[in-house]
Amino acid sequence: MPNEFENIAAFQQLFYVIDSLLSKGKIQIEDIELVSKDVMIHLNRKDDLKVAHMSQSVENILELHPEEILKMDTETFFGNYVSPETVKNTFPKIIGHYQKEDKNGIVTVTQDVKALKATNYSTILTNAKVYKKENMFFAMSILLKDLEKVTHKINKAIELDNFMRSHYAEFMSLTKQEKVVLGLLAEGLRNEDIAEKLFISSHTVRAHRRNINEKLSIKHFKDILQYAQAFDLL
Repeated sequence: MPNEFENIAAFQQLFYVIDSLLSKGKIQIEDIELVSKDVMIHLNRKDDLKVAHMSQSVENILELHPEEILKMDTETFFGNYVSPETVKNTFPKIIGHYQKEDKNGIVTVTQDVKALKATNYSTILTNAKVYKKENMFFAMSILLKDLEKVTHKINKAIELDNFMRSHYAEFMSLTKQEKVVLGLLAEGLRNEDIAEKLFISSHTVRAHRRNINEKLSIKHFKDILQYAQAFDLL
């Protein structure tokens, strides 16, 4: 089981990947909300850290709609939802990082925040870096208690992505119908079920299976499942 350091490293890796996609224009800041409902995406102005963009997932943490935060002045937001210790000790670290003009490095900090009616603060882990298109910080935050759960999903996604890249040629050697059969096998369908579904004979299905096993070096069902998950056949 990954330790906390490994979980933080995985969260940082996701952060770097998303920042790279943003920088290359392959995604927009508004698209990142799809990453996870547990991950909070935000843009903050460089000088006073006023929120300029906030993802919907902030409602899970602060019980606030993003538009409410955008309308607040910095003093009100910090005074009601962020601990004095975070404002005093953590925010200067973020601003100081920006002043170094390090365009690629990130700063990782913890912050204590709470909903207005909450009694106790919750700790969030935040990765932040210079947002290259504007004079702002791009940041991702997550409740510390959710870090292991989310990084497990992240690690799984990275694992599948690595598998896809290293097995792309083998997968592309399959015919169109072999790819369809592979997906149906991953769903647990029998030869007879696949034949009926695709309007082909069981003999043809068996031939497809032999070809799939040979081209992809399939040894176990888990190999079929891994290919199907990596290449979005399920």
